[in-house]
Amino acid sequence: MPRITANPNLAEAPDFTLDVYAIARDAIVAHHNITAEAAVERLKAAWTTDNDAKKLAWQQQELADREAAAQREQEEEDQHRNEEPQRNEQNETRETEKKKPKLNSFVANRPIATAIKLRPSRFALHKLEERDYIELSYFTPEGCAEAANNDHAVAEEAFAFSKVNDLLLVSLRPISAFKASSKVIQDDKLSWREMSISIAKINLIQCMEETGWPKDHVVALATFYLNLENHPKRQEPDGDAVLLAYQAQVRREWHIQLKNTTGEPAFDISTINDDLVKKIGVKMWNATKAQLVTSSVHFNLKILQF
Repeated sequence: MPRITANPNLAEAPDFTLDVYAIARDAIVAHHNITAEAAVERLKAAWTTDNDAKKLAWQQQELADREAAAQREQEEEDQHRNEEPQRNEQNETRETEKKKPKLNSFVANRPIATAIKLRPSRFALHKLEERDYIELSYFTPEGCAEAANNDHAVAEEAFAFSKVNDLLLVSLRPISAFKASSKVIQDDKLSWREMSISIAKINLIQCMEETGWPKDHVVALATFYLNLENHPKRQEPDGDAVLLAYQAQVRREWHIQLKNTTGEPAFDISTINDDLVKKIGVKMWNATKAQLVTSSVHFNLKILQF
């Protein structure tokens, strides 16, 4: 039986007195020898009988639709229940995959570089990630060698909570990310070789790039060291020592100003303040003279004792 598309319960009987039904009325009048009014009533009765049959068919159709919908729902529930173990297994597999360390791809047949990159400690990298000041000593060959030895010595280690930015979020980090080196050397105590452009500075700048420092900050610091390398003060006997002290003071102050809470922009570290260089040189020379005077006094006192 064709599907009923219109609800017969909402249908209204036609007006069989209209001219459009005249042929049907006249045929009934002639066949049954009745009046036109009686013919209209017969047409109404026939329409009502047909509509009642359609109402019954509509009711049966709705019942069949409900039964089919209930059956589909039950089949979907059964399918969902049957697939749940597989779905749970897939979810567990995905979670397990998420927890696994992510690996980069590799280039087939490409050997390792002849010069293996120096890698600083987790503590140094953590400091850079937090945009904090960190001594150059961590980025020297000696500092990186110490970090490598410590990593090899620790197979398993504890973890600690670390705040993520300024939000109320925490993340787990290895304890080594919070442990400073006992052998760290302050910047002003380094030799010029240890601070040279080919060793610690380049390693520091590369690590800043890898930990997401803004490009203009990285460029400014690289320019800072390049300007120190080519500064005319280096031609003087105490030039390297003065510039090392300048580097130590200025870089630490730069980090402090970069993280101040006032929102005040920091100075441009790449621009060398020659007045400050001169001031540091005078201070170091005065300290040297004072030490020489003290040593001379002690020496003279020893002579007088003989």
